[in-house]
Amino acid sequence: MILAGGRGSRMGCRDKGEIILGGKRMIEHVSERLALQGSLVLISGPHDYGLGVPAIPDEEESGFQGPAAGLSAILSFVQENYPEADGFYTVPVDCPFFPEDLIAQLSGPDGSYHAEDETGLHPTFAFWECEALKSAFENLEGELAPSLRHLLSLCGSQPVTWHTDHAFFNINTSSDIEQAERLITPS
Repeated sequence: MILAGGRGSRMGCRDKGEIILGGKRMIEHVSERLALQGSLVLISGPHDYGLGVPAIPDEEESGFQGPAAGLSAILSFVQENYPEADGFYTVPVDCPFFPEDLIAQLSGPDGSYHAEDETGLHPTFAFWECEALKSAFENLEGELAPSLRHLLSLCGSQPVTWHTDHAFFNINTSSDIEQAERLITPS
């Protein structure tokens, strides 16, 4: 699941999926990297960017806000359309360099898992076990905008550590775009 429902407020409300890096839109970099890992690619956001894959908009009726609204909508979609699925993976639209073994490494024996490196944890890169996430939502006690970190904690998520230079590089500013261009097309 590509998390693409954010407002891009640090980028002047620009749709990050449409940002061009190395001649391709960021959504294409992320979806292609996921597809190489054998994953069914879906988008958590208002549209499919012309990729022809399902786009799952936030559910306003869920009452949740922010990233929790997206996860709630994804959970509902997965449980309705893929009832045999134990869970789902998430990656953000603004991180095109994530590890090529992300899905394999986040596939543990049971439970939820999330990525981390020497800079800390990366809650948008995760495997969310459906039953654990459903229970987490039920135990929020009226909290409408829990952070992904808090939801991971409620899910009992386990960390998976990578030792890489820029795999979880997040693009939030114009200078980040310039740095990402250098990483895609090194001199």
